[in-house]
Amino acid sequence: MSRILVLMVVLVGLGVLATWGTTGASWRDRQSLDAGAVRTGNLILLNGDEGNEVNTFGFTALSNTEMGPGDFAQAPLSMANAGTADLRYRLAGWTSTSPDLRAHLELTVTVVPSAADCPTTGAQPGAPVAPATLRPLGADASETLCIRMTLPNATPQTAMSGTVSFEWYAEQDL
Repeated sequence: MSRILVLMVVLVGLGVLATWGTTGASWRDRQSLDAGAVRTGNLILLNGDEGNEVNTFGFTALSNTEMGPGDFAQAPLSMANAGTADLRYRLAGWTSTSPDLRAHLELTVTVVPSAADCPTTGAQPGAPVAPATLRPLGADASETLCIRMTLPNATPQTAMSGTVSFEWYAEQDL
């Protein structure tokens, strides 16, 4: 009798070890799904004068050789999506050839209906756009930004010259 009891304990133990970590359930299910459409396209963000946007634009309209403390330069910049996909873009940053100019120059960007709505003198129209804000721009669409650079009254003489470069970021608008 004790042999039978030992044999049963061994068999039960082996059964427990064999199914350790499994449920012993044997089932499966299958369903077809519509994968949808896969679209491709290209992203091409251009900037420049309205109707004349290019990859690399010399923004001469924003230069001011007479700019001093308390002065500003303001000019329109057209942003165009020349790609086939909708995109979102933003000003990724800007650099200057002069560290002093970079440290003091204040940059403000607004969106305006057209280049004519961004005069070179007077107040900057519209509400400022935060640099981190992604702006939607449909395929083959464009919009005009009004860029304003200001030198505060306390700007030192060492910050009175330099070149500024803008860097733009674009991503697909899903």
